[in-house]
Amino acid sequence: MNGLLNFQFPGTMSPIARLFSFSAFIVLVMLLGISSASAQGAEIFKCPENTYTFTGFPEQTLCEQYPNFNCEIQIGVGTSFPKSSLIGASSLSGNVCVVGNFEVDVPFTFLNAVVRINPGVTIAVKPSPNGYDPGSSLGINNSKLFACNGLWKGITLGHLSTISTMNSTKIEDAEKAIYASGLCALSIQQTTFNRNRIGLELDTPFPNIWVPGPLVWGFTSNRFTCDAPLNGTTNEITEAGVKLKNSVLYTFQSGTNRFSDLKYGIYSEGAASALGVSRLIMDRIKKDGIFMEHGTIRLTSSFFTDCEQNGINISSARTVEVEDTRIRLTTALPNQANIFRNGISILSFALNAQVLLTVSFNANVPGTNYRVRGVNLKGGNVGAGTQITIHKSNFYLRTYDSSGIFLDGFFPETGQIDIFDNDFDCASFTGNVNFTHGIKSNGKKNELHIFGNRFNTTSNGNITYDILMQFSDGINNEVSNNRYYPDPSIGYTFLWLNDFQNTKVCSNIGGSLGASMGYSFWGTNTGLVFTSNETYATGEGLVIFTNALTGPQFHEGNKWYSVEIDAPCPPPFPGICSYTVRSVSHARCQTPGLASLNKFTVHTDQSIWNSNTNSFDFFSEFHPENIDPDQMDEFFGIDEDGSPSNACIDRFNVPGGDDELERKIADELLPVSVEDPALGWNAKSFLYKKLMRHPAFIGGYSGFSNFIAQNTHTNIGRFYEVNNLVEDAFASNSTTLQQSSQIQAQISTLFDELETIDSQIEAATDPAVLASLKQQKENKINQLRGLQSSYQLLTVDYDAQKNIKLQQTLQFNQQITPASQLEANQKTVTSIYLESLVNQDGDLNESQISTLQSIAEQDSKSGGLAVGQSYSILPDCVKANLGKQRLRLITSSLHWFHKFLLGKGHPLKNPQTRKSGSTPTLPLPSCL
Repeated sequence: MNGLLNFQFPGTMSPIARLFSFSAFIVLVMLLGISSASAQGAEIFKCPENTYTFTGFPEQTLCEQYPNFNCEIQIGVGTSFPKSSLIGASSLSGNVCVVGNFEVDVPFTFLNAVVRINPGVTIAVKPSPNGYDPGSSLGINNSKLFACNGLWKGITLGHLSTISTMNSTKIEDAEKAIYASGLCALSIQQTTFNRNRIGLELDTPFPNIWVPGPLVWGFTSNRFTCDAPLNGTTNEITEAGVKLKNSVLYTFQSGTNRFSDLKYGIYSEGAASALGVSRLIMDRIKKDGIFMEHGTIRLTSSFFTDCEQNGINISSARTVEVEDTRIRLTTALPNQANIFRNGISILSFALNAQVLLTVSFNANVPGTNYRVRGVNLKGGNVGAGTQITIHKSNFYLRTYDSSGIFLDGFFPETGQIDIFDNDFDCASFTGNVNFTHGIKSNGKKNELHIFGNRFNTTSNGNITYDILMQFSDGINNEVSNNRYYPDPSIGYTFLWLNDFQNTKVCSNIGGSLGASMGYSFWGTNTGLVFTSNETYATGEGLVIFTNALTGPQFHEGNKWYSVEIDAPCPPPFPGICSYTVRSVSHARCQTPGLASLNKFTVHTDQSIWNSNTNSFDFFSEFHPENIDPDQMDEFFGIDEDGSPSNACIDRFNVPGGDDELERKIADELLPVSVEDPALGWNAKSFLYKKLMRHPAFIGGYSGFSNFIAQNTHTNIGRFYEVNNLVEDAFASNSTTLQQSSQIQAQISTLFDELETIDSQIEAATDPAVLASLKQQKENKINQLRGLQSSYQLLTVDYDAQKNIKLQQTLQFNQQITPASQLEANQKTVTSIYLESLVNQDGDLNESQISTLQSIAEQDSKSGGLAVGQSYSILPDCVKANLGKQRLRLITSSLHWFHKFLLGKGHPLKNPQTRKSGSTPTLPLPSCL
């Protein structure tokens, strides 16, 4: 009990001030709850919940292992020993029957005992008699506790009491095997919790700073299992191995804790909960290995295998650090058609959320219904200052319609996403109509940085992408310094941008000895910077699709290479290439009338191929040979006075007076087909935003001032204001942002200190040293609770201010009168999104679901960016079926690509330039 009674208020706020702040917080929460409930109106939509039942072959229960159990002593109410003080000994061994509620009022141990407990019975460890002195203690050493014909209630710990379990102890058949409420101490080691509804529950009923919760000194080498249906049921399984309610479980010790065949491994609810653990093993968890309502977690050196829905599932991230953790999926599930399985899923981000992920995700799940995501990050409700980092991770996928990393929805300008130094090895399965991605982004992104990653992809003849980014008018996004190493299969693309504006694509290197595609641009990708990229061979190096816009690229220093006979192959292909591989098309603009608006200006003459000698008469890596159109230098032009750039600038911040595309947009001269009205609308919206953000650019061209004046009071201007208001709502004042940032940094530091103290506690043998370490740990946990309390107050204030601004934005948006289907879509999707956040706690009703689904099924050429935005707002169970329809539509539009390459006679399909008898040698993908 050392340290339990030495609680202090951290920080400088007085107890009275904290009481007032906490009371104000409670009132505000109640008011927000009332507002939310009253505004919902229609019934909220919920995805169907799977039924989680016991499957497989049940193992023998403890009750079955002792069929003729003989009671050597009976204890509990109704016997001579209702309390431990009446037994006359400090421990019991042998066969013990607990026939009624039993109170541990003096220190007591079950030692080498087999304990059969009647259904409905509780073992209660007596609390402190006065709130200050220690309560009682219970030890369970190498003992087995179980019930027959029903569940017993479990062990309850009172205020200032303690429990210690150890040495192959097994607790079975309880409602809650151990329930710890309030300030008490636990050491749980080498214990199996089997077939309990809840294994271990830590509960802090009043999660404020002056009522600390349970303290766990030891948590190591335990097992939480469910190897047969719960006692008294036909197929019920354990709800959770460990449950936290506004409590902290922080134990970094050497032993492994294993969870298997449960609904949840660890289930955490309440804003005051925090989880810090190492060496977890989660096997075959039916729903989530770890679920956290509010994510304050540090997890290291852990392993998740075949969790059926999520390895880690966080409703709202705060401080999330998951490192050196492997997640593996190997089994196909018969009921998976309408769900996505996620390694890590985060559904929203609190104020200044800090997310750091270093993981290994391996999914080898063949079939057409088994879709997975290594990391699933959902935008839409992302607090100011959110920083997400995914690095030094591995993603290996052999799946259907899956993503290594999926970034879904709106991430505001106030945050940042860094994805770097990761390895992606993705493939589909032969015969599937399939899209598999290393990284996929859907919806508006800002400050998304994808750099220094390696992609090794096998498409097996299907459609596979390293990076797919679509439906964004955000700013400051970048794809740079990545390496793309595909196999020679058809249907592969390095990078696909679809209506994704203001993106820098810089210093990437990609090569393929087959009929793959390098860079694909669909829709309106204005603000693109395409600089210093190197493409080796590849079926098509760069394609700007029908009616697509990227904007001109002026001396950007991109390089296109063939692979020569008897020359080194591009990495990672080993050795010497025994044949020449040339691109069928290095660069192609499918709409010749838009070639000048997507023009590449270079400083050298064009490469010339000699088909008689199978070599180049003249070669320039900056000016490739196969360009379409290439009649009058309309797509690639020469400016000999220029020099290639190697700097990755931000075109959104570059004056546009010398940009032909921007001048045509301003002068209403952009050619827009009637089949693609979104092209013109998105282009005008891009230019309006750029000029409004940078008024100094308006003087760069005479038509810009007229353009601004003409559109300020149109829906181009009005929707720009709506987007600005949304960004402003998610932003935070500098004081709140600084305070929350300091708190998050202090929490991370406390994690480090607690981890060090925990390892010292495990190694300590001197009682005085151990007592001192426990005191230190208690103090650190109390500091953590104080920081969480302060952070919660900031969060409540931030959320309240955000909701007020979002409500005002909703009112402004509702005043817009749409002039087209595209604008009607934008207004509708924005209204539903704002109503969901302001009045429905982020949920949607049936009518909203139906509306969003109808918009998501539209073609973005007529439906606009709202098509992708509506898709991102929909819940996964609706997306799952909707995604199949979208795949079919997109796939049918891409069949031309296969026909084009095969018709042109790519070297690997029609090897006229290959040396006789030679075959390419390619590396096989390795399993992570």
